[in-house]
Amino acid sequence: MINKDTFVEWLKTSTNINPYTIGRYSQAIDTISSELGDYGINRINLYTLTNTTIIDTIIQNPEFKNKK
Repeated sequence: MINKDTFVEWLKTSTNINPYTIGRYSQAIDTISSELGDYGINRINLYTLTNTTIIDTIIQNPEFKNKK
């Protein structure tokens, strides 16, 4: 099962992304996971997501789109 640490490790070994950007990506996933309730979506840990249709739900959510 993937978690933040395995995601970060995967980015380190599978991409050419610099460490700063890797940290920003993983922090963004943490932030979005914690804010889902603010968008009227059930709060979940996105690292443990198995049903990817939730991604479309998040991306299409008007309040998420307005997040700055």
